[in-house]
Amino acid sequence: MTNTATFSRNVLGSFAALVLGLTFVGAATAPAHAATMDVTSISVSYSDLNMASPAGQSAYAARVKSAAKIVCATDLNDVASRTAEQNCINAAVAASKAATTKA
Repeated sequence: MTNTATFSRNVLGSFAALVLGLTFVGAATAPAHAATMDVTSISVSYSDLNMASPAGQSAYAARVKSAAKIVCATDLNDVASRTAEQNCINAAVAASKAATTKA
């Protein structure tokens, strides 16, 4: 069992990894034909959540997925773009889960 200080430090580290992960995932899955690329990141707040509880962790996961949908969104409706968008979302969520389970 981790103490509160260690848990807080690990969650903060996970948060930083998530922001960087979303940035890189978004960049890696951008359409190849894009002339310029805007890299987007979103901060995911968890200060109001009890991350030691399943309910808090579930709420945080929902926030991460919502943020990933925004960061990974594309205005293109072709199959390749939609597939890249979903892959980006899945990768961001997986990166967040991996970062939080390391804690």
